[in-house]
Amino acid sequence: MPIWMYIDRFHVAREIRDCLKDHPRYRTIQKKLALFDEHGLLTELHSAVGTLGEEKKEKQLEGLIQRIESMPGCLSDYRKWLREKGIDTTGMRPMGSAEGTMHVFAKRVKDGRSWCETGIQAFLHVMVAVKDGLTIQTRRGEIVIEEEKRETKRFTLVKKAVKNAEQR
Repeated sequence: MPIWMYIDRFHVAREIRDCLKDHPRYRTIQKKLALFDEHGLLTELHSAVGTLGEEKKEKQLEGLIQRIESMPGCLSDYRKWLREKGIDTTGMRPMGSAEGTMHVFAKRVKDGRSWCETGIQAFLHVMVAVKDGLTIQTRRGEIVIEEEKRETKRFTLVKKAVKNAEQR
């Protein structure tokens, strides 16, 4: 299946939560989605139809089921498809995982600020690198390595512990 035929799992999870948050089968449905079990997910979603008690939620659930059924395999792990094409997927995240951190980008990028194209690109590259623990090269050519950050964190923790011990 071409990569464009996959459904963004973040939005599917959000739609399931909107419809079924208080449903007794909600946790089971979440697990089926997390395990890429499309058949099991559809079975669970079909079993929930008619049990929601709200017309709006029923229609939303039916629409979700229809979208999933119209593209068999759309909730599969896209990394499997890429591996079959001979592409190394080491370090790649499942679809939708970036959506969970989008609020961080939005908060820092928006809030009434205006950015030039170059500035926003640089900012986003650094944010992604920090989130993924990648190496960042600064203007002066310095390289900030993940290990250096861990050392700094350890130093800070030790410093706090010493300070707390002195206060006692």
